[in-house]
Amino acid sequence: MSQGSAMTSTLITLFVVLFVVVRFALRELKDRVVRARSLWTRPVLFVFLALILGYQAMQLGGVDMGTFAIETIVSILVGIVVGVLVVRFTTFAPAPTADYPAVRAQGSWKTVVVWVIAIALRLGARFLIPVQGVGQELALNAALLALVAVAFGVVAVAFGRAIRAYPPVR
Repeated sequence: MSQGSAMTSTLITLFVVLFVVVRFALRELKDRVVRARSLWTRPVLFVFLALILGYQAMQLGGVDMGTFAIETIVSILVGIVVGVLVVRFTTFAPAPTADYPAVRAQGSWKTVVVWVIAIALRLGARFLIPVQGVGQELALNAALLALVAVAFGVVAVAFGRAIRAYPPVR
């Protein structure tokens, strides 16, 4: 990869990260209704994407299975911590009857910081772990998607519990 295309790739990555951070910040700080029927959309989507990338990495070869396993296990553990912290700093309240089964949820600046740190860890891993070949890059991305999938899964479980705990407001 030439110096110019590497710089372009880095700038595109940073732009996407900035967009995601701003989007997450706005979403987390807003009081929103979270419906039971959509709780598992994100975790399932990210698990699916992680599996596709992992499968593609294996097909391309050049992937050290031990390293891939360690990256995935670390990502899952970090995902659990991220999910727990996001839930810890989220406030729940009953949702209007028309929206039930649902719950009102509002994050805080602490939840935004947790997501920013998770994104920074993801970027740090991408730039610090030496990647030699497309297969290794796909494997690393699959492991990092596992982090996001697990974090969203933990959040979905907690939001589901909150939905059951808060009867609708009439």
